[in-house]
Amino acid sequence: MGSVSLKLDHSNWVSSVAALPYRASKAALHMVTAELIYEFKDEANVKFFTVCPGFTVSNLGPNNTVENGAKAVDEAVRPLVGIVEGERDGEGNGFLHAGGQYPW
Repeated sequence: MGSVSLKLDHSNWVSSVAALPYRASKAALHMVTAELIYEFKDEANVKFFTVCPGFTVSNLGPNNTVENGAKAVDEAVRPLVGIVEGERDGEGNGFLHAGGQYPW
């Protein structure tokens, strides 16, 4: 939902989802991340990550349920744990999801 590139890719199912305020907040978060990446570009040991946990059970809306295909929170958080433990350091300064990276 936060990728401008995926929104403009009309072959992707995400592009048809209408969620302007949510999408705008994610785009703003990406710009904050980009600014931090630039600000700390000379610091070799500093990495920033923007992460999409995927469709997860939450109280964000009535459809965020297991019955509708949302992942349980303990499953959605696993990629975040991998980032904290350094398993994805090579993907630093990117927009990550469980299986790789999304375009900004």
